[in-house]
Amino acid sequence: MSSCTVSPANKNPATVQPAGLTVAQVATRMATYQPQIAELLRRHPTKRAVLLQVLHLVQGEFGWVPRVAIEWSATVAECAPAHAFSVVEFYTMYRQIPYGRFFIQICQTMCCHLQGAEDLIAHLEKKLGIHSGETTPDGLFSLVRVECLALCVKAGWMSLISIRTQRASMRGSTSCARMPRPRRSRLPRPFRLILRLAIWC
Repeated sequence: MSSCTVSPANKNPATVQPAGLTVAQVATRMATYQPQIAELLRRHPTKRAVLLQVLHLVQGEFGWVPRVAIEWSATVAECAPAHAFSVVEFYTMYRQIPYGRFFIQICQTMCCHLQGAEDLIAHLEKKLGIHSGETTPDGLFSLVRVECLALCVKAGWMSLISIRTQRASMRGSTSCARMPRPRRSRLPRPFRLILRLAIWC
């Protein structure tokens, strides 16, 4: 786990990079993923094609994507670090700062907006005591607005993702029943809660 802390003030990725983390240390931590990376390289005609998957593996190990790990990923994919960084900047699925244990995404696109997304965001901001884009001081919840969760036909939606960075003892020991669930009566309808566990095994 990285040495940086999660706090609402640390929203700029440049301010939350783990001190002392080197490319060599990233390579050591990612050594257990070498068989997966080798298989990805075997399947694709160019090494550059594996960049997205390698970044996902990095995020699975660290819980987010530190900039030093972006450099390491660029080395694996044999592309420029600037290209790898632009990929992380473009795709919102890559977390550039450490988030809380539970990552709450609320869709704010037109379909969900018409169904009361702003009311839900205001409700959660009040209950959690943070604004969108921030993390609770205890590091438990992060709240983020997103553009689409691809469920427009049943708008509106939010998702709650459990972020697990401790790889050991996670397999088979986590269930939805153990995750905190908000009481239905407190959530504006017709919002539904998707519980997805990001368990990195």
